[in-house]
Amino acid sequence: MKTICQIIATSLVLGVSAIAQAQESPKWAGIETPTFQTLTTSVEGTSIIKVHVNKDLASTVRIIMVDHSGTVRASQKMSKSEYQKLVRFDLSQLPAGKYSIVVCDREHTATKTFRKEVTTLGIPLTAQNLVAAH
Repeated sequence: MKTICQIIATSLVLGVSAIAQAQESPKWAGIETPTFQTLTTSVEGTSIIKVHVNKDLASTVRIIMVDHSGTVRASQKMSKSEYQKLVRFDLSQLPAGKYSIVVCDREHTATKTFRKEVTTLGIPLTAQNLVAAH
């Protein structure tokens, strides 16, 4: 199952994110499949992405974060006995770039793509902040 999810994740990064976004439900404001629902949110002011997963069936679900090249950066498994799960991914150690959260079971896959941007703190340009270069 791990290999299947990785293959699916790799192919999804290459272009299926538009389909997943079209499946978003206004009620849940996430992505729904016939077997599970996902909601991906960011924690304001941090580098944390939260993924909420709800499911009705006793099935195993994988929650995977992949980068733009399809490399798995983090993965969590939701067991058959879990019906709700909250997974937190810390992006602080990752380079800027495009990432996807892939949630999949044996039959369905949902993908949410996002971009981590480089943030810099602006320092006002004043005489005190200038450093002389030699």
